[in-house]
Amino acid sequence: MEVAEGQRRLAVLWFCGGGITTVILIIQSISGYYGDKVSDAWSWLLPYVLPTLTLITSAVVADATKKTSNITVDLFAYHSSFWLSVFYLLCLDVSLLAGNLTPYGPIQLMKMSVLWLGPLQGLIGIALGVFFVKRKSAK
Repeated sequence: MEVAEGQRRLAVLWFCGGGITTVILIIQSISGYYGDKVSDAWSWLLPYVLPTLTLITSAVVADATKKTSNITVDLFAYHSSFWLSVFYLLCLDVSLLAGNLTPYGPIQLMKMSVLWLGPLQGLIGIALGVFFVKRKSAK
């Protein structure tokens, strides 16, 4: 797969997925879902989304200035990055939406979600790192 195509697909996934999550949090914030803990909710979300969006955006912009049409990346690296990202973004949304469905409440569930989101974020970082670094010239 060409690097540029994989980067575009991952960028679309992350901007759409992160955008949906952000819109959900905006709606919850405006509706008073978090009461006086709105800043806690935003402090929870931003570290889970912004670092990856920054990585993807910087890689896409950096490669846009280079000729990468003949550079390919391993399909396994792309698929690993893509599907781990889908799973991570879904887990992020579940952690955001399930607050009233648990005995913990929204903010406490956000604090607990570090147990699954932290390790997943590490795996995403590794997979994206391999995707953006492991390249080969097309034959």
